[in-house]
Amino acid sequence: MSASTNKHKLIAAATPSSRHAEAYRTLRANIQFASRDREMRVILVTSAGEGEGKTMTAGNLAVLYAQMGKRTLLVDANLRKPELHRYFNVSARQGITDLLSEESDWEQAVQTDAYPGLSLLAAGSPTAFPSEMLASERFARLLERLRTRFDMIIVDSASVLGSSDTQFIAALSDGIVLVVRPGRVTRAEGRQAIAKLELADADVIGVVLNR
Repeated sequence: MSASTNKHKLIAAATPSSRHAEAYRTLRANIQFASRDREMRVILVTSAGEGEGKTMTAGNLAVLYAQMGKRTLLVDANLRKPELHRYFNVSARQGITDLLSEESDWEQAVQTDAYPGLSLLAAGSPTAFPSEMLASERFARLLERLRTRFDMIIVDSASVLGSSDTQFIAALSDGIVLVVRPGRVTRAEGRQAIAKLELADADVIGVVLNR
């Protein structure tokens, strides 16, 4: 792990023996229990609205899977407001948007030095068409290729109610974790987010109450 990794966000890396890190381990365990009957290799972490902690949850969860010895990929599919590259202090210059625009090799864009055992695929260059990119056949093919190379893929996305982006990713994922921060969104908004995900035939396997 780089000495400049954002320790305030990546609790599982900076303070692995803390009670906060243990809470993330409980989340990892619960996902494993939920997947006993079927393989869950692609987990989408999202939220109803902004500022609920989905990106922090995705980052810590990915670190914990890497600590288990799994080949883990963390994907920043929030093409509107990408943040994960800042958590790990890596480059954001090449990522999903560049791969989809140029049909280049994914191995050129995946950064393998984010954390021991953890690779990161950043959002890439800014785009005016995030929904169109994530709804494309190219993105679906990219995710399928990545499935064959990694044991676990954790995907961060835009908030559910803020755009249609997340529904396209949800349809390609094995399970969805919805992060909710009480007081940030209403119960009605949380239900609306789940209903929107279910329209995409997505499997919401659990809800994380943050803070």
